[in-house]
Amino acid sequence: PGQPDQPDTWPTHDEMGPHLLLADVIHSPTADARQVALDQARYLYVTGEFAESRDLAETMVTAWSLPPAEGGLGRGHEQTLLGMRHLANALRMLGDHGRARQLSEEAFARLRSDPAVGDRHENTVQVALGLGFDLAMAGDLRQALTVAEENLVRADLVYGPDHTTTLQARSNVASMLRQL
Repeated sequence: PGQPDQPDTWPTHDEMGPHLLLADVIHSPTADARQVALDQARYLYVTGEFAESRDLAETMVTAWSLPPAEGGLGRGHEQTLLGMRHLANALRMLGDHGRARQLSEEAFARLRSDPAVGDRHENTVQVALGLGFDLAMAGDLRQALTVAEENLVRADLVYGPDHTTTLQARSNVASMLRQL
């Protein structure tokens, strides 16, 4: 159904969930089928099923990180990096802040340096939102503020000033300033 953040899609996501691994969408040669797995990991996350989201995202990242010659997509493939984002989100909620930060840092660096994605792309913005939180949880508030400020500029360019993602980025800057 796509749109895993929208509650009206949740019944379909719930119904599809048990079939994803059996249908082996993770190993599908098509990006659209793999997107279903990414959407499901996000759905599990937004509905509070953090351990299940972690497990699905871990399976995706493990499979997709393999080189193409071994059946994977490669560590730098955009869908692998989005899988890392979902894995980091779930790990963060389960208290594994160190591993979440490592995944966020890697995904952020790779997305920014990918000419097809780059610094001003919605996926880069989304990963940076998580990275800022990871840095704050590690006590690196100055770096978290820097990431939050850069991400506010990114979000404003990608989404516009009134989009909820830009408002979240603005809130993150305010939160870091308050903490400092």
